[in-house]
Amino acid sequence: MKGETELRDNIRWGVTNGLKIATGLSVFVVLEYLVLGDRPFVRIGLSLWSTVMLYVLMALVGGLTVGALRARTNSLAGVACVGAIAGLLAGIAIMLACFGLPGHWTAGEAFSGVVGAPLFGSYVGIRLASD
Repeated sequence: MKGETELRDNIRWGVTNGLKIATGLSVFVVLEYLVLGDRPFVRIGLSLWSTVMLYVLMALVGGLTVGALRARTNSLAGVACVGAIAGLLAGIAIMLACFGLPGHWTAGEAFSGVVGAPLFGSYVGIRLASD
C-alpha cells in the first residue's frame, strides 16, 4: 500500500506543477491576445483557446508522466532521463504553440523541439538535483 500512496502523491505533485506551468503560459498567451489580437494564432492555425487547452493537455500528460517517474530520480541517470522526457513534452507543447502542427515545422524547428528540448530538460534536471 505504501508504494501506491507514494505513486499517487508523486502523480499529484507532477500534475499540480504541470498545471502551474500551464497557468503561467496561458496567462502569457491571453496577454498576447489582448495586445496583438488573434493574428499570432491565426498564423499558426490555432485559436487562443485551443492554445490554452494544448497547454493544459500537455500539463496533464507531462505531470502524469513525470510524477509517475519521480521515484526514478534517486540517481543522476534517472534525473537526466526524467528531465529529458519532461523536456521533450515541454518542447512539443512549445513547438505546437509557436509554429502550429508538425507539418508546418522547418527541419531546424523540429530538431530543436525533439532533440534540443530533451537535452535542455536533462541539463535542468541535473542542475535542480544538484542544488
